Amino acid sequence: LSQRATGLAGLVEAAPAILRRLTAETEESSSLNLRRGGEVEVVAGANSALPLLYAMRPGHRAPLYAVSGGKAMLAALPQAEREA
Repeated sequence: LSQRATGLAGLVEAAPAILRRLTAETEESSSLNLRRGGEVEVVAGANSALPLLYAMRPGHRAPLYAVSGGKAMLAALPQAEREA
């Protein structure tokens, strides 16, 4: 996804089509999330058609520890920042 976009605005603009294709191929929901301090904000997403799903829509926020995208972000942070 990042290879098809220039800057944050380009990334957000390119995301919906790519996320729809990813969701179609995997049958799983997908999203582009941005870190906002101790939270993650959904900026684009595509929901699965499967009967059981959890969906956050663009603009929704959640604590980093509460969603998979946030957990991935926490794992990539330096230890000192992760523990702050």
